[in-house]
Amino acid sequence: MRFIYSFFLFFLSLLYTSTAGDEHIAYMFDKSKPPEHIVDIIHIEAHVEFEPFKHKVSAHTIFKTVSRRSDGDSVIFYAPDFEFSSVKINNKDARNHFVGNNIVVFFEESLKFGDKYKIEFEYSVVPEQGGIFFVGWNDTTNRHRKQIWAHRPDGWLPTAQDLVLTDFYIKFDKDYKVMTNGIRVDVEDTDDGDKIWHYQMKTRHPYFSTALVIGKYEYKTLKTKSGLSEELWYYPEYEDRFDATYEYSTEMIDFFEDEFGAAYPYELYRQAPLCDYMYGAMETTTSTVFGDFMHIDKHAYWQRNYINVNAHELAHQWFGNCLSHEVQKNVWLTESFATYFAKVFERSIFGDDYYQDDRRKEQDRAFTLSKRNDYPLGSSRAGSPRWYQKGSLVMDMLRDVLGDQEFRAVIKHYYEKNHLDYVESTDFTSAVFDVTGRDITWFFDEWLYKGGEPHYKVRTVESSDNKLIRSTFFHVEQTHKQNEFVGLFKMPIVFEVHYKDGSFDRVRTFVEDQYTVVKIPNKKNIEIDYTLFDPGRRVMKTVEFDKSFDELSAQVIKAENMIDRYDALVALEKYPFKDKIELFKKIMLNEKYYLLKKELVSQTVSARIKALKKDNSDYCHGDVVFGDEYSEYQEGKKDYEDILRLAFNDSDPRVRQEAAEKAGRIGPDLIFDAEKLLTDISYPNVSAALELLCHSFPGKANSYLEHTKDLLGWRGLNIRMAWLKIAVELGKDEYFIMIEDYASLSFEFETRMNAINILKAQNYLTEASAYHILEASTSRNRKVGNTAVAAIKFFAQQTEKKLILQKILVTSDLSDRQKSMIRKAKWIE
Repeated sequence: MRFIYSFFLFFLSLLYTSTAGDEHIAYMFDKSKPPEHIVDIIHIEAHVEFEPFKHKVSAHTIFKTVSRRSDGDSVIFYAPDFEFSSVKINNKDARNHFVGNNIVVFFEESLKFGDKYKIEFEYSVVPEQGGIFFVGWNDTTNRHRKQIWAHRPDGWLPTAQDLVLTDFYIKFDKDYKVMTNGIRVDVEDTDDGDKIWHYQMKTRHPYFSTALVIGKYEYKTLKTKSGLSEELWYYPEYEDRFDATYEYSTEMIDFFEDEFGAAYPYELYRQAPLCDYMYGAMETTTSTVFGDFMHIDKHAYWQRNYINVNAHELAHQWFGNCLSHEVQKNVWLTESFATYFAKVFERSIFGDDYYQDDRRKEQDRAFTLSKRNDYPLGSSRAGSPRWYQKGSLVMDMLRDVLGDQEFRAVIKHYYEKNHLDYVESTDFTSAVFDVTGRDITWFFDEWLYKGGEPHYKVRTVESSDNKLIRSTFFHVEQTHKQNEFVGLFKMPIVFEVHYKDGSFDRVRTFVEDQYTVVKIPNKKNIEIDYTLFDPGRRVMKTVEFDKSFDELSAQVIKAENMIDRYDALVALEKYPFKDKIELFKKIMLNEKYYLLKKELVSQTVSARIKALKKDNSDYCHGDVVFGDEYSEYQEGKKDYEDILRLAFNDSDPRVRQEAAEKAGRIGPDLIFDAEKLLTDISYPNVSAALELLCHSFPGKANSYLEHTKDLLGWRGLNIRMAWLKIAVELGKDEYFIMIEDYASLSFEFETRMNAINILKAQNYLTEASAYHILEASTSRNRKVGNTAVAAIKFFAQQTEKKLILQKILVTSDLSDRQKSMIRKAKWIE
């Protein structure tokens, strides 16, 4: 199945997919397929040099190929903006021309099946598109980190899809380190003060899964239990962040080798952080790259750590690189697998409560897309929330249906049978039958090939038979809309009845009809405490199941599964706060998992807001006032404060964060508890506490600013940005100069975004800030670009500020390309 993509046809196929109507695309009707292919690429040799300040790549590349056909006359490579000085086949000049961004290279004679052809390119390119980025080289102040990185070959190498062997020779300044895929064969000093880094892939891998990293790094090599070398790169000045960043990195490899029943498929594994990387990470073969906002210390751990992303990208070395998909309808075989197994690894570290929380987040994300359409998981138009989150949940359910031992045997067989090859959905479904002998066509039909998810309406009825034996009857109705592509769902579901004495009865049965009744006898005639439909939320679904206050109160305290306790707490939101106060305090003192406490704090603050709005028509949503603004405190004030105090002092930083972010304003009785967060271990808690205290006690704001003036934080300098925002809100206009500077290209993209958003919120625009915002709007990092565009549109609505933007567009040293891009977009017309 090795071949070269005809990229012209490939992009036409993408165009067809993206412009098609809204008709449902089921797997069996999906037109997503690879174009025809002419040759196999066997080996790529690339000699690459850079002129970083010009953002220029120069290279000589050699593609060794074998013809698959006898009727072809040309091959096509994706090469946007490339300027070719030489194109040869078998050492002879080859006729070529461009069609859009693709170079078509013609053979001198018609191909002969099995013949070998050496296709050579010499070229230069200043990439304006593709997967390569020059970071920091335009910063004349030399404050921005300087890197060149790529997570795909397009933009710096002629690109066509195949499974390839490679030898890359990357020449660059000796003060920088270079990383790409495979083993590092040699690092050679040159006479002109550079080094040539030779990397080699000895195992076939997807050419698209190619990376390049150039920057100032150090690295440490760790060993797994099986002896595999893991080379972990870090910024030299952040060596103290190494352990927090790469926590559990070797344990992940050990875990996956056991979970998959298969050794890591390559000679080594390495990772490196990238500056201004707008994604999470990318799993290129042997070499994962990730955004340096996850190159963290212990204080940023609770903001976003690298553990889940690290495990996800590592799993791709098996499922995504060693086994790779070709067309979009099979993306789930890559992304669903990696998302699922990362979640399973985290369960092995953090426990089942954490795992259930992960599943909750996955369901929430997947159902946001279900509100828009019901495309199947196995569709080229399924979308990321299905390929990642829904697919992960489908893997969970498949494991439940097969059982743990059989599921792991299927994964091992599927991997070994398709090792170093492309895979399709049928390869996986066949593996299930090969290993287990089971025909579970029904499962893949409803969860992979068709769309939608089940919605169940559930109610319970208790009655006695003629022998006075009580029973609980679960009445279940599937109420989701059905059509040609969404039918009734067949799934094994657990029903539980829990009794006042602590005992319970449990039945597991298939629910597959429109209406199902499940009977659970209460042989001891014990009073029912609460009932559960699908405990642990094992089936992806939505449920309508009304329960009484007493039943929910019992469930939120006594249910074994964290997610069942959480669901009960969410359902309690509709009840008056005064009826829940004692229950809430009990939960705050006894619940071990943070999620319920966060929900409890949210409900508490929401109830407080409603009470204050009822008593004060001038009350502004979002400001919860406990202080001197009221001559009489509302009923229940002490109970509200008791819960917030428990939250401020909770052992979990995420609970403390929820309290600080949601409280709005607090009174003197809580000031001591909130002030402790100014020295919290978590950066988000410090910034949230700073804003809470300064807004609650304006007279002490200067003292709080003095106390935190040297703190920066992480992910966009969150503490520093909160500090500056408060300072200018207090009338300290001299700090606008600093905010403007943070909006410049001297800083990484998240800091720039935060600074631009402050300028927008304060409606502050000078010629300096206008320049930085206009420059940011043209960035290839679309996160900062979109933030800047939103600010431009906001300022352009005001005549005075619009004139400033127009003046800078005309008079500044923005490049012609940047000015053209802004004018073409018509943001400030």
